[in-house]
Formats: sequence, structure tokens, C-alpha cells
Amino acid sequence: MCFLLILVPSVSSSVSAGCRGGFFMFSLSRLTRRLRIFLFKALVKQEIAFFESTKTGDILSRLSQDAPLVSRSIPGNVNIALRLLVTCIGHYVFMISISGRLTLLTCVTLPLISLVQSLYNKYHKDLVRKVQDSIALTSDIAKEIVESVRIVQSFAAEDEEVKRYDAALRRTHELQSSRDMVRAVYLLAVRVITLLGQVLMLVFGHTLIRRGDISTGEMVSFILYQMESGHSVMGLIHWISEITHSAGAASKVFEYLDREPQVSASGTLRPHNLQGTIEFKNVTFTYPSRPLSPALEDVSFCPPGKGRRLWGPSGGG
Repeated sequence: MCFLLILVPSVSSSVSAGCRGGFFMFSLSRLTRRLRIFLFKALVKQEIAFFESTKTGDILSRLSQDAPLVSRSIPGNVNIALRLLVTCIGHYVFMISISGRLTLLTCVTLPLISLVQSLYNKYHKDLVRKVQDSIALTSDIAKEIVESVRIVQSFAAEDEEVKRYDAALRRTHELQSSRDMVRAVYLLAVRVITLLGQVLMLVFGHTLIRRGDISTGEMVSFILYQMESGHSVMGLIHWISEITHSAGAASKVFEYLDREPQVSASGTLRPHNLQGTIEFKNVTFTYPSRPLSPALEDVSFCPPGKGRRLWGPSGGG
């Protein structure tokens, strides 16, 4: 009978864990595909000026790297964070049943951990966004060099382009190092605070044993539960930071998703019969990426029935 009492919950837990993980991974694949479709749909509807001012590598980086990172935070990180939260709550229930005062003492460190977490989220999120922007810039430089490799080789500029790409990689590496350093300091601070809480718990627990408020066996059980809850809390903090990491990458993705085209292409109004002529009179035009280099300047012509040729200086568009 005891064997069945152990076997049935264990098998049920294993089956439930496998199903939970499988369903979340299935949702991850679907969510990544849907987010990429939504992002691509939002991008292709933007006006031409948007593509003039936005690097191709930046757009491709959002589609290939940021979108999967954002979608992973929901089915992956939330899955593990919820599991750890339920486990932590269960451990604290058992701890309270042994000693409410000891449990309250272990919660003294939570405000300090929350303060460290808020500071970490503030700086880490900004660094994550800068890292993603730097990766996008590096991808754009590599794409530009590869696409124009014939021109690069004709001018014997291979070394200069390698140096430019290396400078972009160095910038990305510096930002990643700063991000990892902030994370290392954060983990160190959390571990030190957790260690101080454990020391206080042991000192106070020893006092309770001497007074006869709890037995040695109860103290050992409490320590075991506290160790397990500590692992759950650390894991929960880790996955919360991962969600914050994903939120930093999500800012640019949602910026593109929410962006409205400055030139609307919607509308179905059209005349049944169109008559008349089209005349260009004193037309001046510049591209958004080159506002100081007019492609057309004070141009006038009336073209019906005749061909027209336009030419200008190189770089004007």
C-alpha cells in the first residue's frame, strides 16, 4: 500500500511534467511563427522612407533573433517560473507548520532581494537593448560588405572593411561584457543576502532549541525545507531576470509592430473616367536618408505623349 502511495504520485508527476513541457514547447514554435508573421506584415506596410532610414541588417536581426527571444519568454520562462513559484509556496507551507517565527525570519531578506532585483532590472534591460542594437548593426555591416565585395576588392579595401567589422564586433563584445558584469554582481549580491538570512535562521533556531520551543528533528526538517525553498527562490529570481532580458529585446519588436506608416496606402476611391494631363511644376524632392542632396530641384515639365529623361549628380538618387 505504501508503495502505491509513492508510485502513483511519482508517475502522475512525471507524466504531468512531460505534458506541460511538451505543450509549452509546442506553443513556443507556434508563437515564434505568428510573431514573425505579424512583424513581417507590419514591416512591409511601412512607407519607403522607413526603409531609406532603417538599415536592412537591423530589420533582419529583429526577425531572426529578437522575435524568437521574445516568444521564448512566454512559453519557456513562464513555464519554469510558475513551476518554481508553486514549489516555493509548498515549501513555505511546510515551514510555517514547523515554526512560524523561523519562517518569518527567512522572509526578512526578501525586501533586500527585491531592491537588488529592481536595480538589476533597470540597468540590465537597458544593456540588453543596446546589445541587440549592436548585433543588428554588426549584421548590417557584414551584409553590406558581402553584397559589395566586388567593389571592395576593386579598391583593395579588404583590410579596411575587416577593421570596420572588427570594430563593430568589439563594440558588441564590450556591451555584452558590461551586461554579464551587471549580472555577476547581481547574483553575488543575492547569494550574500541569502547566506546572511541562513546564518540568522541557524542562530535563532539554536535559541529556539535551547528554549525547548522546537525539537532538533523539527529544526533539521525546517533546514531541509528552507534549502529547497532557497533553490526555488534562486531559480525564480533567475527566470524573472530572463523574462526581463526578453523584455529588453521586445521593446524594438513592439516598436515596429505598433508603428503606423507615415504615408497611408489604404483606400479604394477611384474615378470611372480619368481625363486631363499631369504637369510637374517647380518640383523639388529629396530622399529622407539624404535631406541635403536634392534628387530634383525646381523642375517643371508636362510629359503627355512625349518621353522625358532626368539625370543629375551621383548620390542624388
